[in-house]
Amino acid sequence: MEAESNHIVYSVPAVMCQHCRRAIEGAVGVIDGVESVSVDLDEKTVDVRFVAGRADPDAVRQAIEGEGYEVAGERFAGG
Repeated sequence: MEAESNHIVYSVPAVMCQHCRRAIEGAVGVIDGVESVSVDLDEKTVDVRFVAGRADPDAVRQAIEGEGYEVAGERFAGG
């Protein structure tokens, strides 16, 4: 049976360059249970898919903020 996946989009207004993208994708991508992470520089969002019950959305937020980028909001985008 395949594990259920969650999808959260974080609003990160300060992302604006490839350095921002690499820093966030690197920090979030190593969190246990994260399946994928992508930063949209135009929309200023971080799109994260993770295994439900394995990755903690708060850990993702902390990883983004740990790289120096404030998370202005987040929304569940379904599975």
